[in-house]
Amino acid sequence: MPGVSHNRLSWAGAALALLAGAGIVFFAAFDHVSTRGNPYWGIFAWVLFPAIMLTGLLLFALGVARERARRRRGQEPSLRAFPVWDFNVASARRNLLIG
Repeated sequence: MPGVSHNRLSWAGAALALLAGAGIVFFAAFDHVSTRGNPYWGIFAWVLFPAIMLTGLLLFALGVARERARRRRGQEPSLRAFPVWDFNVASARRNLLIG
C-alpha cells in the first residue's frame, strides 16, 4: 500500500514548494550578484516566493491529512501503487525498448 503522501494534492503541494524554493534561490542569488540594486528582486525572493512555498507545504499537509482520513474510513487509497516492472520478463523488456 502506498504511503499517505501518495496523492495528487500532496504531489501538487510538493511541486509548488519545490518550485518556490528554486525561485527563492534564483532570485536571492540574482539579487546578490547584480551590480545595480533592484528592490523588486528582494520582494520576490523574500516575500512572494516564501508565501508560495508556505502554500505548497500547507497543500502537502492537507493532502496527507485527507488521505489519512480516507484510509481510516476504510476506503481505498486515492491512487494505486506504482507498477512493478520485472525486467527478467521478456515482454517487459520489449515494451521498454519499443516505447
